[in-house]
Amino acid sequence: MRYFEWNDIVSEYFFNPSNAGKDVYLYLTKNDIIGLARHCFEQSSDEEIWNDFVNKVRFGFSGGNGNVIAKARNAYEKRNLQSVVINEVKYEIKYPPYITYLVFLVLPLIEINHDQGQRTNNYYSRLNYFLEINKINQKIGTVDFGSNQINLLWEHLEHWANVKNNGDLGLFNVIPFTNANWVYVGKVFSQCVLPPKFLNRLPKLFESLGLVPNTFYEDGFLKYKIKNSRTDLIPKSTLDHLKKEDELS
Repeated sequence: MRYFEWNDIVSEYFFNPSNAGKDVYLYLTKNDIIGLARHCFEQSSDEEIWNDFVNKVRFGFSGGNGNVIAKARNAYEKRNLQSVVINEVKYEIKYPPYITYLVFLVLPLIEINHDQGQRTNNYYSRLNYFLEINKINQKIGTVDFGSNQINLLWEHLEHWANVKNNGDLGLFNVIPFTNANWVYVGKVFSQCVLPPKFLNRLPKLFESLGLVPNTFYEDGFLKYKIKNSRTDLIPKSTLDHLKKEDELS
């Protein structure tokens, strides 16, 4: 598949009428991505599908040079593109073309954990290890995120989802981190602090904590109750974040 076709498949999973008015988090696993595109690769193995995805992210849209962060910025520059013509065939561009790159930036936090020698809160080491095992010979750091103004992508997606589409395809909210350590990577971490499976368990979790449905609770009180609970309904990674006194928690 071409990059923009991958972007349509990935983006439509998050932003569609069934998610109207719901908060959207760019959380997808490797297996999720393979499953979404399976219908386009009937004769291919899972690894072949995954390699196609990685290769399209590596090369991105035409006209872009540099590493994957520079390619993400190049995709952002094409945010107003409505269609492309390939071999005299016109293809409609349905979604902001950079969404797949934002999803790709979240993947290292999902697929790479500290058991593989990567510190939980060190995003760049996990990103670079993720690139390495996927045969992308690049080293990415804070300078790459800053020079390519990656925060513009998150902010534009928030406007596209909430204002341009009025939340009809889903709501996307960006947390404005101010701490220098979180100004770029905080937005990435915020997409997977609460995995979808955990969100589905919230009613059961609230019941186990003795919380009353449809009752307002202060954020600080909820955080205290959750991080001090003994339940196994909460992922360890989520508890680790909640126990830290930083902007993300």
